[in-house]
Amino acid sequence: MRLKTRLQISVSITTLVVVLVSSVIFFSIHRKNEESRKNREISRLIKEIAELKFITQEYMLHHEERALTQWKAKHKSFTKFLNRKTLDIPDSNLILERIRHNNKVFNEIFQAFISDYEKNRIFPVERNSVIQRLENRRGNQLLLKAQIMVSDAYLLHAIVDSKLEQLEQRDGILIGGALFGLLFFSTSISVWIFRSIAIPVAKLEKGARIVSSGNLEYKTSIEQDDEIGHLSQAFDKMTESLSSTLISKDYVENILKSMYEMLIVLDTDSYIKLVNSETLNLLGYKESQLYGKEISEITDDDKILRYTTEAVSLSKKNDTIEIETTCIKNNNELIPVHFFGSVMHNKKGEFDGIIFVALDITKRKQVEAELISHKESLELIVETRTEEVNEKNIKLKNEIAERNRFEAELQKSLTEKEILLREIHHRVKNNLTSIISLIGLQMNDINNFTHRTSDE
Repeated sequence: MRLKTRLQISVSITTLVVVLVSSVIFFSIHRKNEESRKNREISRLIKEIAELKFITQEYMLHHEERALTQWKAKHKSFTKFLNRKTLDIPDSNLILERIRHNNKVFNEIFQAFISDYEKNRIFPVERNSVIQRLENRRGNQLLLKAQIMVSDAYLLHAIVDSKLEQLEQRDGILIGGALFGLLFFSTSISVWIFRSIAIPVAKLEKGARIVSSGNLEYKTSIEQDDEIGHLSQAFDKMTESLSSTLISKDYVENILKSMYEMLIVLDTDSYIKLVNSETLNLLGYKESQLYGKEISEITDDDKILRYTTEAVSLSKKNDTIEIETTCIKNNNELIPVHFFGSVMHNKKGEFDGIIFVALDITKRKQVEAELISHKESLELIVETRTEEVNEKNIKLKNEIAERNRFEAELQKSLTEKEILLREIHHRVKNNLTSIISLIGLQMNDINNFTHRTSDE
């Protein structure tokens, strides 16, 4: 399998795992938000029932028209809220239907209570005690139904809270497992890439040292269908040919030039003395243009130069190097490459130059750049969505504050109107009393005048 294919597979698997983990997290958050919404709906239901119960008690105590109007408005809004589809909760519809039924019965009892009160005002005195007892019975029934609805609402609240707690526990386990799976796959892919590249390169480097020491029977035995495997096969084939026949320097150079990867050989003074056709094709140079040049002239940084400068000390340690750098093409275009460098020794074990095998990693860099771009895009989307949510939260808080202010003003206005009505009632009553008194005085004067007239 080629290195490019391995990278594509690793990127695909990583992307798939990331998408799966993101989906799990998104689904968990969505379910949690849905249960939280249900919790808020049930809390509002409890509040609505409590307010309806309070207004009912107020009307039962005072029998004021204002309280009756408030009760009708509150019951209408409560019934509308109770019939909303968003309030339907799976596995709890029986309790919700019971609340709806009790609300209907509650309305019927209250209407009967109003009717009894009106009869109590109209019927003769001898029937007031019977109607009063019936009215007390209706009131008790109203309070009992309201308490039953409150109990059912609290039961719904407990069920939703329990489901929310269970959901949080399950989601914690699910998200933990997803993150562990992501870590496991990432580690596995990293180990796979490391073992498929670093270990074969180390074997290849060891084989290069052994063969350079004169052991032409050594085989690297790297069985991989990729660039390193191709290089290893070419290397083994080269040593086999060297061991079976007496070959010339030109023949060896011809083998090296036929390699699939870039090959650059430096002499003891770090000047280029041999390149293969792949190097010429990739960099766009002619063979005569590269011979005798320093390798730093075709690379964009000084990593290779530092390595060649320290080549003598490295040769004593039998060390190798891997470098990612950029090469300069003949048209000044830069291409990313991965260099594998190793020193060469002659039969006496003396430093005899440096050999570089280089791989074009342009496509790999493009894939890495795409991954970085996708990551940045995802972060930007998350940041944008977070800002939108924050803006909506601020707007919602402002709306709630405005609504509370409006309700306070409305309540204040109702209180003022109630005081005004009482004042008007008092003044009208006093005026009527004065008028009645004046009429009485006038009638007395008329009667007195009539009596005097008749006596005369």
